[in-house]
Amino acid sequence: MNHRLTTLLTLLLFLQIAPAFGAPDNIAALSSDPQWLALLQYQRSDWDGALRSEVDSDDFFLSDRGKTNPDEEMSVNIRGFEQRPQLQCRFPARAQWLHSQGLIKTLSIDEGHCPELNQWLQKFEPEYISLIFPAAYLNSPSSMFGHLFLRVDQKNQRDENRLLAQTINFAANVNHDDPELIYAYRGLFGGYPGVISVMPYYQKVKEYSEVENRDIWEYRLNLNAEEIHRLLLHTWELLPAHFDYFFFDENCAYRILTLLDVARPSLQLTQQFSTYAIPSDTLRSIVAGNLVDKVRYRPSMATELKYKIEQLPESLHPLTLALADPANTLPEQRHDKKVHPAITAGALEVAFDLQRYRAQQQQLPRSSVADASLELLKKRSEIAAPSPYRAPPVPTVRDDEGHRTFQVALSQGQNEDVEYTLLRIRPAYHDLLDPPAGYPEGAQIKFLETDLAFRETGTLRLERFTGLNITSLTPRDAFFKPLSWRVDAGLYRKYLADGDDPLVPTLNVGIGHSYRLAGQHQVYLLAESQLQHQHSLPSNYAASLGLHGGWLFRGENWQQHLSLQLNEAVAGYDHHYHQLNWEVSYHLGLNLSLIGQLSATSTEGNWFHQQQLGLEWRF
Repeated sequence: MNHRLTTLLTLLLFLQIAPAFGAPDNIAALSSDPQWLALLQYQRSDWDGALRSEVDSDDFFLSDRGKTNPDEEMSVNIRGFEQRPQLQCRFPARAQWLHSQGLIKTLSIDEGHCPELNQWLQKFEPEYISLIFPAAYLNSPSSMFGHLFLRVDQKNQRDENRLLAQTINFAANVNHDDPELIYAYRGLFGGYPGVISVMPYYQKVKEYSEVENRDIWEYRLNLNAEEIHRLLLHTWELLPAHFDYFFFDENCAYRILTLLDVARPSLQLTQQFSTYAIPSDTLRSIVAGNLVDKVRYRPSMATELKYKIEQLPESLHPLTLALADPANTLPEQRHDKKVHPAITAGALEVAFDLQRYRAQQQQLPRSSVADASLELLKKRSEIAAPSPYRAPPVPTVRDDEGHRTFQVALSQGQNEDVEYTLLRIRPAYHDLLDPPAGYPEGAQIKFLETDLAFRETGTLRLERFTGLNITSLTPRDAFFKPLSWRVDAGLYRKYLADGDDPLVPTLNVGIGHSYRLAGQHQVYLLAESQLQHQHSLPSNYAASLGLHGGWLFRGENWQQHLSLQLNEAVAGYDHHYHQLNWEVSYHLGLNLSLIGQLSATSTEGNWFHQQQLGLEWRF
């Protein structure tokens, strides 16, 4: 009897300690599991192949070496969760997964053990997760490529009240007092902490749709209940943490991918973006991964207003503009249908919307237009007629359906008497001559565009390097009066009187107006300043003022751009520099185009000519 009891006790003791003996082998295998690596935000370095977590908060790890050692971090987590169950409330997603793998005995993240966590979860009541994409916005450096965040759609919630849903957002915690150059530098090189935040959707809509006038695309994802719950638990873990924010790679779009990788580890979305992550590109990868069930378009305040104006008879435009002016000195007359029998419900509606839009853009207090707006609403209520306006149509091409952003071009050209083969590489993003569908009208962003020329003389030289070119040519009209502007910084060849063409660091800044002509034609004129510095220049530098004008044509499959730059020196190298440039592109497909260019440059009485023809591919 005693022998049997001893045997039974020994067996029970063995069963208790067996997991401890088996744990090291189990940990060695599971610490490289994609789910564990995603939960700790581990990524493999492109330089040495080592694993390293992208979280930059020390308290995100329980092990002192947890940032670089997933094995040790797992072991310390297991011991910590067993010995101090309250730690599970801080890291519930980790605890849940370790429990599912049999590495901890008891899961203690219910309401009784973690009341704060569960109270936070209850405000979501999730049914779906939607990916939200506000379109590109050139006037904000952090959003010039667009933005991505998540919305948690609640049960029994309809499209009409989605504004009350909660969102999960990642953004840089910036110092708004930083000058623009400091802001750009810190954003590019990780000088700001990036943080996860949760806020109501209506706050984001107000920011993007009303203040910045960005259309919004909503992509409902097909995550199941278990995946949604895991995503929310991991979001809770990340709320106190911070990351170094990098504008081109570890940005909003990339961090959203890491959350989706936690929800569904088999996706491994972040593996596709080790170098840089442009929101529209990451969105394409999500769509390609069959994650999207449904897409909804939410037009901005500006888009809705523009479409109403398109439907408004042109004969009513002057009257509508007068109605929208709060400073109109004849308020009685302007709303009196007997004096103005042409007033319609449509004119009053557009005038009201235009007042709101202008007040928003000029950041005026609501009280400044409140009386005039109320008067318009009263007069509109006196007309017993439904609104004559249709809602804006959904664009035929979404932002994620536009052309790819990485471009490679190969051209054959001639510069004076020297022939060359030109290789152009542009990591991002969009050119005025690229297919326009899915991109902001009149917008151009070129980043790190590099031209290498293989010359017939057997030499290879850097022909030009565009560090950053941002151009915004939004047309003006009677209702909307945006400024057009351009910033261009890079290394460009400059013809000198002796025929030499050194590579010169150049900064161009211009501002002006752009107007749409009949059909697909557009013209613009900018006043520009230019600063160049190079030891080959007389006086070593040149500061110039001038004009930059152009004509754009956008056809169905091809585009043209004719531009003229007239620069006159005001300091340094005393010279003039005039350049006429004609570019054309014919699109053989969305991501394949024929391109051509002719240019003529005049400086100090000498003329220089260049032409090239080639193909460009977008990936």
